[in-house]
Amino acid sequence: MVADENISDLTLIAEYSGEVKTLRNYIQEPEDSNDIMDLLRTGHSKSSLVICPNRRGNIARFISGINNSSSSKANLKCTRFNVDGRVRVLIYANKNIKKGELLCYDYNGLIPNQYDTQNFI
Repeated sequence: MVADENISDLTLIAEYSGEVKTLRNYIQEPEDSNDIMDLLRTGHSKSSLVICPNRRGNIARFISGINNSSSSKANLKCTRFNVDGRVRVLIYANKNIKKGELLCYDYNGLIPNQYDTQNFI
């Protein structure tokens, strides 16, 4: 996905949406895609939560990921907010992005090498 216009630093791009599951349930369901986003990390698969966008996701799931050996640099970051008692993951620009530039997110931003990103563009 590329920027269709110039995007200023700190501009909200999208909320990462989908079904919320425990990490244990996600791992046990082989039909799920690999486009998950951490929502809550507890250190235990029974209580850690992930967002799975394959059934009820939005455009955020199509943002390009960078791989660990890529020369591309992430120009998007995410943060978690509490909105009306619910945790939301929002993706925003972490620098000025020019029209036509590839939107890239580092899926290993929180923990290096947690996800296999060798096939990301």
